[in-house]
Amino acid sequence: MKKHLKKLILLVVILVAGVYLISWSGDGKVDKVDVEIGASSKYDQGELEDAISCIKEEFRQEYSGCRLDKVYYNEEFSDKEVKSLEYKDKKSMIAIQAEYFVGPWGDSTEEKYTEIDDWCWILQKNEKTEKWEIVTSGSIGV
Repeated sequence: MKKHLKKLILLVVILVAGVYLISWSGDGKVDKVDVEIGASSKYDQGELEDAISCIKEEFRQEYSGCRLDKVYYNEEFSDKEVKSLEYKDKKSMIAIQAEYFVGPWGDSTEEKYTEIDDWCWILQKNEKTEKWEIVTSGSIGV
């Protein structure tokens, strides 16, 4: 009887571990993102939401095994960050900050099981399409 109980417990542990690991594989997770959009004198709420949607799509496609936890826009930070960039055309550029978690199967240069709390995306609005495009991303100070 004890032998069967040990086998059953081992099987349950293996199944739970398998489900946990499978849940971290695949696309970047963006389903429970905390979004904070501060006041802006340059962009309306819809434009900022579109920029964040662009980031979510990028994260979903490019950050396999990671979970996007928080995305936030602060105009003062954005202006300062864009001003520091060495790009020739800074028109319609914004910086949006983020926090994310690298899971056990994370496809990231960061260490597994790591909280990244200093990430920043730089986006620019395409004049022809009026859509946001990601210019670069990285730790703050990109």
